Amino acid sequence: MDERDRLVALHRCLDLLVRDYALAAEITGIVPDLRAGKIIGTATLFSIRARLPVGLLGPAPFDGELDEPSLGVVSGFGHMVLVDPEKPWKGGRWILKSESGQRYPLTLSTMLFDSSGVNKDSARREHREALEACVASATSQEADPFTVACALDWLLYDWLMAHREDPDSAAIQIPKGQESDAEMIVQTAGASVRARARIDPGLLSPIRTE
Repeated sequence: MDERDRLVALHRCLDLLVRDYALAAEITGIVPDLRAGKIIGTATLFSIRARLPVGLLGPAPFDGELDEPSLGVVSGFGHMVLVDPEKPWKGGRWILKSESGQRYPLTLSTMLFDSSGVNKDSARREHREALEACVASATSQEADPFTVACALDWLLYDWLMAHREDPDSAAIQIPKGQESDAEMIVQTAGASVRARARIDPGLLSPIRTE
């Protein structure tokens, strides 16, 4: 196997495990605990990072529509912006709107750790609400599987990157008092795999590594 094949096999293995756990929790009615949320979150982050270099990640919401920031400090206001509030399955992302009206890409990590004057609890809540709305509408009749997959991947990736143990770690942490994040992570990760399986049914077929 070459490097690309190994990365594809890695992400498929992780996706199968994530799907199986999310489905088992749903069928049995078990609420994922902190340990499960951290493990599934870390597995999902590895899967996303494995798909990135082999071109298996679609565009994030608003890709190609935002301005490129220049070097230096950019002032403005960060907002969670949905692609279409009437179609939450299209997802959204954090956007910095400058005083001059330009719109720059932003992340939850920047909102939580690198911005001043930000209500961090409110930012986490807005992001989680966008995730939950995307999951809830992901199987609606009008929802496009590719758009759903891209939306879920980006929103969950942005969330997970902001909740790592430290900048050099992929271990996911869940803040004290936010234990319900574990269930949200598992549900979103499972929904992402299901959306991608609708595009590529072979994603969940047995893996051959010889």
